[in-house]
This record gives sequence, structure tokens and C-alpha cells, in this order.
Amino acid sequence: AQAAGDISSTVLYTSRTVYSLLLHGKLHEVVQVAEHAALLAATPVGLPHAMVGSAYIFHANVLRQWNRLDEALELVLQAIQLSEQTETIVTLYIGYTELMRVYLARGEMEPARTAFHHAQEVLAKTYYSPYRRDVYVIVDWVQFWLASGALDRATRWMHELAQQASVPSPFARERQEVARARILLAQKKPTEALSLLEPLQVIAEQQERLSHVIEMQVLQALAYQMCQQEPEALSALAQALRLAEPEGYVRCFVDEGVPMAALLSRLREQQRKQGPTPYLDTVLTAFVPPPRNHKAETRLTGGSGHPLRYESTSPPLEPLSVRELEVLRLLEQGASNQEIAEDLVLALSTVKSHVRTILAKLEASNRTQAVKRARTLGLLPDQP
Repeated sequence: AQAAGDISSTVLYTSRTVYSLLLHGKLHEVVQVAEHAALLAATPVGLPHAMVGSAYIFHANVLRQWNRLDEALELVLQAIQLSEQTETIVTLYIGYTELMRVYLARGEMEPARTAFHHAQEVLAKTYYSPYRRDVYVIVDWVQFWLASGALDRATRWMHELAQQASVPSPFARERQEVARARILLAQKKPTEALSLLEPLQVIAEQQERLSHVIEMQVLQALAYQMCQQEPEALSALAQALRLAEPEGYVRCFVDEGVPMAALLSRLREQQRKQGPTPYLDTVLTAFVPPPRNHKAETRLTGGSGHPLRYESTSPPLEPLSVRELEVLRLLEQGASNQEIAEDLVLALSTVKSHVRTILAKLEASNRTQAVKRARTLGLLPDQP
């Protein structure tokens, strides 16, 4: 296509290559090929071709995975703006979904909610394709529902799915099953989740879709943890980390929240007996949210008239440590200091010290207020 001077097809095929590389876990190659697509798409007047929007989105996906959230935000906003201007609707709802994921990673729930609603609106206004939704965004949408405390909405989707005829695409069915597994874990049904994930992982491994293998192993680790099978949980997590380390995956672990932080901490304690754990250290550090800039603002006005303007007026807070996040999670569950001490194998005085520090950092006067503030900041998922 490039030799024939067909720039549109060249950019389209290059962008699809970016997506394939992303599925196969080749994150560094994603960035290289996406940047190449952007160069191919440049016109003599410097305006990128419409088809390059998807390459921008998948490039932003990698930047988010690497926890480079400011860069990911800038790039996905460019993709959305380009899709709006060129009316490239097919990439627009994927772009808004990626924007939602970036804001969730930044702990900004309201901007994430706005982006999610835009994704839904765009999909509803076009020819509605459950296949496209399930292939590209359904797992992300389910994660949003669960992160925002809308377990009932996620459960309703699962019930609707059960009433529908099975889709002919094995890949779409896999994405549906992974989304279902997430809901089952939220419903405290880890055994059912494992029964879904194990055969899916075999197929993903055969097809060398590394990103999905890592995703499934992470969910399996959480399921085993919920079953109180710690050796199996640590084994699944160690396998995921071995696959993830060469490409620098971060957010696929961090986005799972405090239970994953606790599991990673236990694995680090185990592996440090054999030597340093630099990659584990990097992933665990990412659980601590960076201080936010006072009055940080992002603005995008697209061709469809959707203004996206978000402003944070809260002063930056001192971040919580991984151990403090573990204590906070147990506070959310209503555990007493003694129960926390027993669960985390800590001295009672140490737990009391952690609770005082958490209250101070979250500027809360009591435990209930601290949990509420933590949910607002995105440190804990809202409850349904």
C-alpha cells in the first residue's frame, strides 16, 4: 500500500499492527510502530491522517501501562480530538474508554465517569455493535463499574449476556468471559472465576497473546488469594511478573488495588531471600499515588460539542505507604485494631500508629471519614 502511494491503507494497516503488537505484549514495539504510523500520516500541511487516531490510542495504552500517566493523558486527548475533527467514530468510543482508564489510574473518578459516559453515548449513536464493544472495551467497562461501586450494573450486564446467543468470535467470547471473571471475583466467587480463567489462559498462551496471559494470571492470583490458597496465589503472581518484567508492565498490577499490593508485598518478602527485587520494588512503589498539583486542569473541546474540563482544587496529600493502604482496606471492612494486627501479623501498637498516620494524611477525624475520603481520592473502590 505504501509503495502504491495509498497512505490511507498504509496508516490503517500500520495501526492494526500496533493493536496486534499490544495484544502480544510487545509494548516497546507498540511505541516504535505507533510513532512510525504518526510519521506516515503526516500531510504536507502537518495534519495527521484520520486513521492514525487508533495508533495514538494504543500508544497511550502503553504509556498508561508504564504508569506515565501525564504523557498518556496528553496523547489520548489528541486522539479523541482528532477523531472528533475527522468524525472517525469507530475509534472515538475506544479513545474515550482509554481516557476513562487514564483518569481511573490518576484516581480522578469524576473525570473518568464523564469519559465513560461519552464512550457509551458515541457507541449508542453509531450502528450498535456488541461484537466491537466486547472485543475492544467490555473488560474496561466492567472494571469501571466495579471501581465506581456499580456492582449491580456489572451484574445486570452479566445476566443480559446469559440471555443472548453466543457470539461466533472466540476472541469476543474470551473478552466476555474475562469480564465475567472480574464480576465473579467482586461477588466473592473465586472458584467460579478460576474455572473460567484456566481454559482461557491455555488458549491465550497458544496464541502468544502475552498481555491477556498476564491479565488472566493476575486475576487467578487474586482468586487463589480469596480462596486462602496463598502458595498458588504467589505462584500465579510470580509467573505474571516473569512475563511482565521485560516489557515493564505496571498498571495491570496496580489497578487491582490493595489486595494485589498485599500479595506483591508477600511475594517480595519471599523473593528477597534470593536477592534484590528491583522490578517488584518498582511495581510496589507505583501503588503510592503521587501528590497532585494544586488546581490542575485539563481541557478538550471536540467537534461533537463535548467539553471536557476537569479541575482539582484539593491541595496535594502526603501519599500512603503500601502497608498503610493494607490497614486502610481493613478499616474499610470494619476491622478493629486487634483484628488488623492479627490479619497483618503486626504489633497492636504498630497498628495504632498506622491508623493515626492514615487519619493525619487523609485529614480525617475518624475512621469513617478516612474511608470516605480515601474513596473520593480513588484509593478504595466505592461500595455498591
